[in-house]
Amino acid sequence: MIPFGLQTRLWWREASLIERRLAVSALAMAMALVVVAVVPALSGRSNDGVHVGSEAGGTFEETAGEGGGPAGPDGVAGGAPGGADGAAGTTATGGTRGTSRSGSATGGTGGGGGGGGGPVTLRASDRGVTADTVKIGFVIINLAGVAEAGIVANLRDDTDKVIDALVADANARGGVHGRRIVPVKREVDILSLDDQNRKCTQFADEEKVFAVLDVGAFANATTRACLTKQKQTLLFTGQVGTAEEIREAAPYQTGTMKDDNRKMLDYVRSAQETGFFDPAKGFKKLGILWMNCRDSIINTPNGLKAYLRQAGVTSWSEYSMDCDLQSQQRAGPVAQLQFAGDGVTHVLPAVTTVAINSFLNSAQPQGYKPKYFLSDLLGVTLDSGSRDYNPDQFDGVMAYTTIHHGDPKAVAAGKRCNDVITKAPHNLPPITDYGRDLEALTLCDHLEQFLLAAGKAGPNPTRRSLGEAIGTSGEMRPSVVNYARFDRPGKLTGGDSLSPATWRRDCRCWRHVGPFRPAYG
Repeated sequence: MIPFGLQTRLWWREASLIERRLAVSALAMAMALVVVAVVPALSGRSNDGVHVGSEAGGTFEETAGEGGGPAGPDGVAGGAPGGADGAAGTTATGGTRGTSRSGSATGGTGGGGGGGGGPVTLRASDRGVTADTVKIGFVIINLAGVAEAGIVANLRDDTDKVIDALVADANARGGVHGRRIVPVKREVDILSLDDQNRKCTQFADEEKVFAVLDVGAFANATTRACLTKQKQTLLFTGQVGTAEEIREAAPYQTGTMKDDNRKMLDYVRSAQETGFFDPAKGFKKLGILWMNCRDSIINTPNGLKAYLRQAGVTSWSEYSMDCDLQSQQRAGPVAQLQFAGDGVTHVLPAVTTVAINSFLNSAQPQGYKPKYFLSDLLGVTLDSGSRDYNPDQFDGVMAYTTIHHGDPKAVAAGKRCNDVITKAPHNLPPITDYGRDLEALTLCDHLEQFLLAAGKAGPNPTRRSLGEAIGTSGEMRPSVVNYARFDRPGKLTGGDSLSPATWRRDCRCWRHVGPFRPAYG
């Protein structure tokens, strides 16, 4: 099969304007958390970067003993081979979010263990780390193909300057154990597999960065593996992939969002909790929409069908489609006819918004209106990709989501991110919503996660030692995801809370209808 990114390019050239607009709504969402994402081509961007706080507010309070299933890889191989010894630098002392230049290294960046006792000499401990600096790659989404098609989304075009502000703030707070963060910015084309692989090589081999912070432009598992499995480069991403992918890449692939298999557990258990499968509430037959390139989250022991059987649902009508967007456009009417003929009353989509919209727009004129329930898979619960749902089919549809909706500044971490980028000397436009500002907010969160883990990795971190420190780096309250808990070795993903939300016709957006509480997965 042609790689997904190349399929997309071929389809883009042939698709109608309407098809392209539907595709854009789906692609935009993966910026932060998922696989298919479109944002406007970013032009005139400059250089530098960071963010702040792990307090994200919200109403969620963790309770013990909830949930089920693995929350991430079971563990990470031990050992932390060092990098280049480097020349002796200066000594470091512990502190919050950085160190001074003398004394004992006891606290460390982000709080937590830098070692005890006497002075520690800062040295060049690994690729991208000197006694004075840490080189970090920052990904900026670049979708030249979309811009060339004349489609421009309402998303901010100053991400390069946002990175400048974030890095300046982090360095003012002490950087990484007193080292200054040096940003390396690269625009990455989310539609091009070739460009993603090229930028992987640039980051790792040419620029020799220590870590890469990505919203989700490395949208394909193979290009993420280029950074993590092949180049052993830490990747903080909104598109964390499947449980198997994370396990194979451990400890280099991480993010505040949860992996796709954990999303499937949340999907089924939350649907069951709301009575979605209850015959007394009208349930008769289930329909499953899924994509055949994502078999590992559907047909495996920790996939959708296994969790459905655990919930007592043992039969369904299913429609599997190819993963290129043109196939998904064509699949909607076919799947709708199949489901209607099979007497399907309730539908679980595990597809992009392109496929969902195709199904909805086919069902509406046929007078077919099953009930739907959504998960966070592929970003279909992001406002940036949800505006084109057919309101006659979709008004009131429920999802359980781990992400925030509404005003980002109502979340403490979102407000702090806004404060960093709007203050002098940066004076950037403020954060306003989770569509326009998703890229900026996600970079804020990923930088904070990096700093939190760096505080546990000691004053002279290696890529492996910092990756292994992620699992026990503590709790985060990010700006996009409500809660991320890193409380055991090998836990490399967050997304540890859920809230019920409904899609509303009046705003064409998702709104929470209940508090956040512990997730199942």
